[in-house]
Amino acid sequence: MPEFKLKVAFVTKDGADIELMKFEDPSIPIGVRHICALVPDVPKVAQELSQQDVEVVRPLAQNSLGLWYTMIRDPNGIIIEFLDPSHKNLPSAWRPPKR
Repeated sequence: MPEFKLKVAFVTKDGADIELMKFEDPSIPIGVRHICALVPDVPKVAQELSQQDVEVVRPLAQNSLGLWYTMIRDPNGIIIEFLDPSHKNLPSAWRPPKR
């Protein structure tokens, strides 16, 4: 996976957290490329998704930080990532604000 720099921020409203990412590289196209949902049991979500009629873009895996994740593509072509927020190696910038 290529290296890139980005800025991350969270917006919290009515119990929902939205992660916003800005790529530092101007050659990366602007627009919604993917969204990420923080879920407590990514292997369970991956298992449930594998039994549905969805396009799996990235099967269940662990990234370089040891975080479980999986990705699917929605009917509009947007990639939806499911990431485990409870892992001790999750960078603080990726953690939603504490309530």
